[in-house]
Amino acid sequence: MATWESSGQWMFSCYSPETGKPNVPGFGEFSAEEVRLEYYNCSANNNTGYYINSVNQLVQQWRKRLQELKALNGSGKQRCCQIDGARVFDRE
Repeated sequence: MATWESSGQWMFSCYSPETGKPNVPGFGEFSAEEVRLEYYNCSANNNTGYYINSVNQLVQQWRKRLQELKALNGSGKQRCCQIDGARVFDRE
C-alpha cells in the first residue's frame, strides 16, 4: 500500500498488483481525459462547482477505500484477495 500511495500513479486508475491478475476491488477507473472532459462540460454549463465537488468526492472515496484496505486483518485480506474465484495476489 505504501508503494501504491507514493508511486505517483493516477489516483483514479484501477490497480492490479500483478500482471494478469484482477484489479483490487472498490476503486473506480477514470482516465485523465475523462476527468478533463467532465471539467470542460461543467465549465461550458457554468457549473464548475459541481465538477469540483465531484472530484473531491472521488478523492475522498479513494482515500477511504485505501484506509479500509490498510486496516484489513488476516481473514479480511484473504477475502479481498479472492475475486470471482481468482486470486489477486499469488503471495501474501
